[in-house]
Amino acid sequence: LRQFAEATASSLADPAVEVMQAFGGVANPQAGWRPALLEAALAVFHHLRPAGSNRLGGSASLKGNGVVLRTALLKRTGWPAFSIVEDVEFGILLARAGVTVHYNPEAVVLSEMAAGGGQAAPQRDRWEGGRFSLLRRYGWSLLGAWCRRPSRPVFDALVDLLLPPLSVLVLALLALLLPAWFGAPWLFRTLLVAQAALWLYVVMGMLLREVSPRAWLALLAAPGYMLWKLPLYLGMLLSRGGKPWHRTVRQHELAATPTWPTAA
Repeated sequence: LRQFAEATASSLADPAVEVMQAFGGVANPQAGWRPALLEAALAVFHHLRPAGSNRLGGSASLKGNGVVLRTALLKRTGWPAFSIVEDVEFGILLARAGVTVHYNPEAVVLSEMAAGGGQAAPQRDRWEGGRFSLLRRYGWSLLGAWCRRPSRPVFDALVDLLLPPLSVLVLALLALLLPAWFGAPWLFRTLLVAQAALWLYVVMGMLLREVSPRAWLALLAAPGYMLWKLPLYLGMLLSRGGKPWHRTVRQHELAATPTWPTAA
C-alpha cells in the first residue's frame, strides 16, 4: 500500500496528470493454469501496451483496478459510465474530452483471478462482450471525432476497441496458414512472420514485467485456452442484447463457503 501511495504521489506531482492507471496484476498465479496464464496476458495488456502508448505520446486505457482520478476531474465530469465495463467506457469518454491517462508501472494492484472454468466463463463473457457492445456504441463516434480533430487519446481509444483479443488473432492466422500454403506461398511466409511477431509481443511483455515461472509454464495451456474461448466469442457475436452483470465468485470465497450437514 505504501509503494502504491508513493507511486501515486509521484505521478500526481505533475500538474498535467489528471488520471493515473496502475499496473493490475494477478495475486494468485499459483492457483492454477488459468490465473498463471492470465498473469502472462496482463503483462502485455496491463503493462507493455499502456507503457508503449505513453512512451509514444499516447494515452493508456483504464483497467478498472488501480485507477486514480484527481478530485477536480471528477467534479468536472462526474462518473458518466454505466455499462458492464464502465472502466473502459469512462476511458473512452475521457479520450473524447482530450484527457490523457498516464500509466505508472511502479503502482501495483494485485487481484485474485478466477481459477475454474465456471468462474472464468461469465467473467470473460462480461469483459469481451462488454467491449464489443462499446465498439458498436462508440466506434463510429470515435472515428468521426478523430476525423474532425485528430488527437492521440481518441486514436488510442479507437484502436483499443478495434483490436480483437490476442487469442482471436492467433487463431485467425493459424486458420489462414493452410490455404495460404497451397494457394499463396508469399502470403504463407507473411502469416508466419505475423504469428511470430504476436508471440514475440507476448514474450516481451512477460520479460519486461518479470512474471513468475508459473506464467511461462502456463503458455503450454494457451492452445486449449484459445479453443475454450471460441464458443464465448461466437455467443457474443450472435447476442443482440447486453449481458447482465454477475459478480465473479473468488476462490477464497468458495473455500470459505460452509458446508451444512444433511439429514441422515
